[in-house]
Amino acid sequence: MRRSIPLMLLSIWSRTWIGWWSLLPVGAVVAWLFVNPRVFPPVREPRSWAARGIYGERAWVQDRDLVPPDHRKVLRLLVALGVIGFGMIFWGLIALEVWPTVFGATVVVVAQLWRIDRFGWLWERRRAPGPDRRCGRGCQPGISRARPPEPPQPITNRLAGSLPRGLFPPRRRR
Repeated sequence: MRRSIPLMLLSIWSRTWIGWWSLLPVGAVVAWLFVNPRVFPPVREPRSWAARGIYGERAWVQDRDLVPPDHRKVLRLLVALGVIGFGMIFWGLIALEVWPTVFGATVVVVAQLWRIDRFGWLWERRRAPGPDRRCGRGCQPGISRARPPEPPQPITNRLAGSLPRGLFPPRRRR
């Protein structure tokens, strides 16, 4: 999607250079946006930052109470920023002004990335073990619900365990 936005903007902007032929690149971008999710397989395990954001968004759609109230306010703010950014893009493309088009696109991308980051945080919180994975009313901000660190595992020599006894003399203690 990140690459599609500049291509779409350039396709629409090109109407002044190539006239009605600009519908060809616009159609190509729209077709790619339709085909892209169907061509690549879905993410099976959320290992990347973006995949965790997608899984967090899915979890949020299934249970809206997963998001604490203060985060809901931020998500609403990000949606409002996205709408403002799209408005600036729309105005810039109609008036053929560079600064509102570029600034609007920047606002939309930053708001979307921040939103993905919030949902990634939500996914990490949901996966964390513990009795209270939900953070609805009464959630105290600043309290980390991350997993406690695992105790260190003893270092063993796998090779030494597989060798027959008596092959090497035991170590002398000093």
